[in-house]
Amino acid sequence: MRIIANMAKLITLNFSGDFNKGFEITLQEESNLSQDVISLPPNPKLPKRYETWRKNYLANLHNPLGKPIDEDIHDTQTCIQNGKDSYTDLIDCFKSWLKESGGERCRSFIRENLSPLKQTTEEEARVVILTDNPKLGQLPWHEWEDDLFKGICLGRAAIAVGPKIFQPPNLAPNIRPKDKVKILIIIGNSDQINTKFDRQILEKIVSRENAEIQVEEPKTKDELLRFISQEWHIFLFAGHSASDEEKRMGEVKLEKENVEIEDLKFAISKALEKGLQLMIFNSCDGVGLANPLAGLLYLPQSIVMRENIPDEVAQTFLQSFFTAFAKERKALYSSMLEARLSMRRFENKYPGVVCLPVIYQNSAVASLSWNELCSQSEKEKSVSQQDWSDASDVPVFFGRTEELVTLEKWIINDRCKMIAILGLGGIGKTGLSMKMKLTKGGIGKTDLSLKLAYGIQGEFDYVIWRKLLNAQPVTEILADIIKFLSNQQEIDLPDTIDAQVLRLLHYLKKHRCLLLLDNFEAILRGGDRAGQYQEGYEGYGYLLRAVGEDSHQSCLLLTSREKPQDIANIEGDKRPVRSLELGGLSTSEGKALFATIDSFVGSDEKWRELIKFFDGNPLALELAARYIKTTYFGGNISEFLNKEKNKFWKRVKFSKINELLDWHFQRLSNLEKEILYWLAINRESVNISELEEDIISPLAKEKLPETLSLLSDQVPLEKSQDGKYLTLQPMLIEYVTERFVEYVSKEIEKVPSKGKMKLWLFDLLNKLLKKLERVK
Repeated sequence: MRIIANMAKLITLNFSGDFNKGFEITLQEESNLSQDVISLPPNPKLPKRYETWRKNYLANLHNPLGKPIDEDIHDTQTCIQNGKDSYTDLIDCFKSWLKESGGERCRSFIRENLSPLKQTTEEEARVVILTDNPKLGQLPWHEWEDDLFKGICLGRAAIAVGPKIFQPPNLAPNIRPKDKVKILIIIGNSDQINTKFDRQILEKIVSRENAEIQVEEPKTKDELLRFISQEWHIFLFAGHSASDEEKRMGEVKLEKENVEIEDLKFAISKALEKGLQLMIFNSCDGVGLANPLAGLLYLPQSIVMRENIPDEVAQTFLQSFFTAFAKERKALYSSMLEARLSMRRFENKYPGVVCLPVIYQNSAVASLSWNELCSQSEKEKSVSQQDWSDASDVPVFFGRTEELVTLEKWIINDRCKMIAILGLGGIGKTGLSMKMKLTKGGIGKTDLSLKLAYGIQGEFDYVIWRKLLNAQPVTEILADIIKFLSNQQEIDLPDTIDAQVLRLLHYLKKHRCLLLLDNFEAILRGGDRAGQYQEGYEGYGYLLRAVGEDSHQSCLLLTSREKPQDIANIEGDKRPVRSLELGGLSTSEGKALFATIDSFVGSDEKWRELIKFFDGNPLALELAARYIKTTYFGGNISEFLNKEKNKFWKRVKFSKINELLDWHFQRLSNLEKEILYWLAINRESVNISELEEDIISPLAKEKLPETLSLLSDQVPLEKSQDGKYLTLQPMLIEYVTERFVEYVSKEIEKVPSKGKMKLWLFDLLNKLLKKLERVK
């Protein structure tokens, strides 16, 4: 899955505030990262105008039993006129608000950034309203489109709604487009509505356009879950649905039971991993369905109806949308515009009905088209070889949208040959202590590189990921990569570095390859000699210089806590060698990370203070969340900061993480510590059976599954994509190794000076110290 579309301009409007106090809006054009911040004044009348229109609109509809929703209104013409008047009032109030000084600046920013599209006839534009305020998302934003896009890209641009926190959904790295689009149609409770027409529309229009359609009528939740969790590109629900008053949660109605969207999350996440791109709820009042799907599961796109929708309008929408999207091969946004135009003929009967369909867009995902779903491009077909080794899964990934956009632009558009992703949080270049080294970990370099690579793998013929945590000699790494790129044809390789690098360059020129080297700091010195190589590892410098300076069509992506000097010497903003330094998470991203652990309470000011205190470091924040959850009832952040910020932790940055690690480690049982020790000793990923062989204690072997389950609730464990292999973050490996060295040292003091146990412990300690020295 592409992360950001190359063929669709994307502008986001990130709203903070409310209708009573006003809004601050951060405007962002994603391709060139131009940005502005504007303000819109308070307007408490606007949501009230929406509610007035909504009441009149619903009064003009009939429920499934045929009874008027508002028993006091019997005159149809009066009802329709009230609907027209209230919708006019809503639009007038809405447009007046947008014509305030801030709104005009917003309009100018959008039109200025979209102006290049005036010279094209195909490129699309997307404007996405980012908000967690359901009332703001419900406003008729489509009424602003003519003013924004006229004379530039009208007909090729639309406004969508999306969550403030977004990221690419978790997608298995081997998922690629199929020759046919797979569509699941779920028929729910359809009392008094003709859902058969929905099925007929798709079978008539879509079945001729390289599509496979499966229609199901589940009676219960379990049946629905089973169908959803399979492999689909598009999901369509036809039937009755509803949202709660706040529009934050919703439910779909089956024949025998109603199913809340919360109950569908796991099944939908499985479908997302298999390639689900679009969910359409051609049903009533679906905002409560879209909000959790977009905000919690990072669904790429969904289309829902803001309010109850008449059967005839729902049918017209579906027919027009799929005619444009599948038959005419228009992009998603253009297809939505076509569908809205077809709905205008119902305006006299149902005033305001044209505003019902809305796209909920994940801004980290490319714009969708039918061609992308059903056909493989030559680049996609060329991905014949991928080797992810023991790369960890990235189930939860916060923020970093700007970084992902930048990195993809550098690799795909600028064709960079070499890029370093650096985590330099907690700068401290004096001393070689483990604690000082710990300050520079846990910032999310590996997760970012993997999320990026999974997203752009379709651009390359070969993808190979390797971890340098064990500080392998450069000749060993080169031989491994060359064998892979040669399809195991080159086995007898030269043993000199320069000869191996020449063979590597041969393949980097012949094929478009993406090479990823994780934990590059393992072969660097650090401290006062940061960026220089450890003795015996200077050959890596020769490799970097060759890849960065020679002519080829590939890219080497590395992650490191320190910038290698060879990259510093040849990098530049306009050069094909660049580096990206990661900072900490923002307040909103930090809050989202905490939400994955438990519920926490605190004012906006306290949240900002907390995230800043830990420098936005993802690992430190996760450890802090687990600490606060356990120590403070109800997850009270203010109480934690007031009692412990200045008392428990010093102001020195590395102390914060170390104190957290110490607290968690001290609470572990001996069985849990033994598992951690062996995970640290192995350093590479191991499966449970291998871990069981390592463990000495019979009791620990017997209780391994149970202990692992308890351990995962207290310490972050890294899992492979298939869930069969476990390891620790490099930073945790270093910490646990230190604790194990201390443990062994204490045990040595307890045994007789000439005992065999002491000799064994000395031998084990020496081996561990050698490993430790290799990563310092």
